Amino acid sequence: MATTDEQWQEARALLLDIGFQLEPTGGATPGLAEVVADFQRGWSRGWLKPDGDPGKITMSAIEASYAQRGACSDNFSFDEFASQGNRDIKVMSELVLALEAARAEMGAPVRVMSGYRDPRHNRKVGGSPTSQHMSGLAADVQFPTIDVVKSWGLFTGIGANVDGQVVHVDVRPGDPQAPTMWQYLPNGTFGTVPQSWRDFPVTGDGIPAIDKWVAPETTTARSGPSTVATRTPSAPNVVDFVDSKGIPNSRLHVEWILQASIGAELSAAQTAYVLATALHESRMGEWMEEHASGEAYEGRLDLGNTQAGDGVRFKGRGYVQLTGRANYLNWTKKLQQLGHDVDLVQNPEIALEPNIAAVMLVRGMQSGSFTGRDLPFFINDNSVDFEEARRVVNGKDQARKIAGYAKHFLNRL
Repeated sequence: MATTDEQWQEARALLLDIGFQLEPTGGATPGLAEVVADFQRGWSRGWLKPDGDPGKITMSAIEASYAQRGACSDNFSFDEFASQGNRDIKVMSELVLALEAARAEMGAPVRVMSGYRDPRHNRKVGGSPTSQHMSGLAADVQFPTIDVVKSWGLFTGIGANVDGQVVHVDVRPGDPQAPTMWQYLPNGTFGTVPQSWRDFPVTGDGIPAIDKWVAPETTTARSGPSTVATRTPSAPNVVDFVDSKGIPNSRLHVEWILQASIGAELSAAQTAYVLATALHESRMGEWMEEHASGEAYEGRLDLGNTQAGDGVRFKGRGYVQLTGRANYLNWTKKLQQLGHDVDLVQNPEIALEPNIAAVMLVRGMQSGSFTGRDLPFFINDNSVDFEEARRVVNGKDQARKIAGYAKHFLNRL
């Protein structure tokens, strides 16, 4: 169904209030479609197709952002990334997710000193013509020393001041385990005028060419065992494995599942099995909705389908196909207890959103809510039984195959 002028007008009004730059009147215009796409790219609570159309799912996200003072994630708002020049907002969800993970690493709020730069403002502050700020992939911040930030494995570009404190991070294409790193010159200043790259010799892609970074002697990197909670939410090795299977949007789904695993404090082995389950059950998010209409579930009292139309309305959705009114109601309560302001009974399609589906997958397997058998029973500090862990979701069906996936994921975590 085509988006109506009324829907376009509503999207315009809400996006204006969130902080996006638009003329206050008008219907479906190229400018509005571009801003809708900017919103879709920056929304970090579920994947939105960046097609510039404020359809049903996108409008739900816009309304949620408006209701939460322009939020683009749990702890960041869109206007935090607005250009200090023309106030345009462009930010990619990859950056927001990485900053959320950095916030968790530090256990403290993150202040974005500078996010997007419109071309004119970028020239004014002496930014590189290829600055990641102009693509919504960079933020100027105040982080710990460069070796500590590198150890997080979250960012592919890291810039530090003369004292070794990180003042710039970005998520340009690359490997966060081997990021591009540089140090700004002593005459640079941070704050209203960020450090300039003008005086640096640069490589072909505009990156300052500097000597290999040597951490100050007083700096110590984080120590202790490396678990999934201290790993990157992007996990390029995991994504490469899934990409090899030709699965669209695999990076998005892997990131959300890893984020949910971090939140639930799963071990690396437990996380590997959760990823394996998502790969088998939904082809890592490619099959998030049951292909059948759901009519076969009509009147199924064991699923709580007591009202006409419940079969279709509450058909299988998510990484493990949540089905039936009773289950949608049960997960609404659980998600609300975890701080998610959702109602799956009123809006069943929310179960398709990767961030919500990931929480249900992780918490459901962890607590044993799917079959009564919980993941920690089979995978814990004393033993790891990937084959028997299949009982957490579906008996022994394809247990050996899924165990193989889990081993591959664990090697890459």
